[in-house]
Parts: sequence; C-alpha cells; structure tokens
Amino acid sequence: MLIKSSDTLSKDYEAFSKLAHKVQEPIFITKEGEGDLVLMTIEVYEKICRSSNLEGRKSAISKEEKVDVEVSDMTENRLGKILRELYDSAARGHQVANIHTFAIYYANVIEKNRLSKKEILRVAGLPETYQTEISKGINLAQYVDVKNDVIERIQKIEATIGLNI
Repeated sequence: MLIKSSDTLSKDYEAFSKLAHKVQEPIFITKEGEGDLVLMTIEVYEKICRSSNLEGRKSAISKEEKVDVEVSDMTENRLGKILRELYDSAARGHQVANIHTFAIYYANVIEKNRLSKKEILRVAGLPETYQTEISKGINLAQYVDVKNDVIERIQKIEATIGLNI
C-alpha cells in the first residue's frame, strides 16, 4: 500500500500518474496527516468494481484475477490446447458457444499478452475463420462473467494439460 501527501500530488501529478500505472494498485493520499483520497488507474478501479460484484460467489474467479496470477506464462500454444479441448468436449451444435466462452474467460490474457488469435486457432486445429468468434467473445467479456461450473470445467482442462494457472 502506498501513502502520499496531498502536497506531493498537487506538485507532481505526472509522477503520480506514472506511479499509479506502474504499481496497478490504489495510492492513498493524506491531507494534514489524515486519510483523504484514493488515487488509482481506471483499470484498477474497474477491476475492483467487477470483483466486488463477485463477493458472495464462493468459487468464482474473475477474469482479471486469473490474468494477474501468471499472465506471462500464457502462450498461444497453451491456449490453443485448452481451446481444442473445450471445442471437442462441447455438445453437438455448441462448439462455437464454447469458443465464445473460451474468449470471454481468457479475454484479458489474450489482450494483455497481445496473443495471436490466428495462432491459437492453428494450435487448436480449428479454422482461421473462427478468429471472428474469438473476437466476439473478447468483446462480450466486458459484459458477462463465465458461470462457476464452466470455470471449474476450464480449470480441470488446465490441470489435465498441466497448466494450473
């Protein structure tokens, strides 16, 4: 937790902005030695808002929390294997829905790592044209959460291929 005085903030806003983006956590601002404000990036604020919507769900893990765990370990190869398993395990007629679910769940990982949808699909052995379906899922991620039972299924797939992220 970072604590800074309001005098420092008023003197060097740019440094505070850079610091907030670097640490990706709230910065507490004091005024005359007492807590006064909290400064954070929009991304941190949105993450806190979304995670507060999950309180009360025992096993739910938000997409953002998953990304923060080991975002650097996720590759197109790993995601391609997960996508293939989700696709293969889908009921007939639900394969594309599983592609959307995959993209919703891994949206932040794909975007933050700038992973190639085309390469994920190549590894999964699926047609390049499904890039559109992954994009749809990524866009939906800002509006929906993946259900707990689906999260558990994805985590089982991750475990079976040794990912445990």
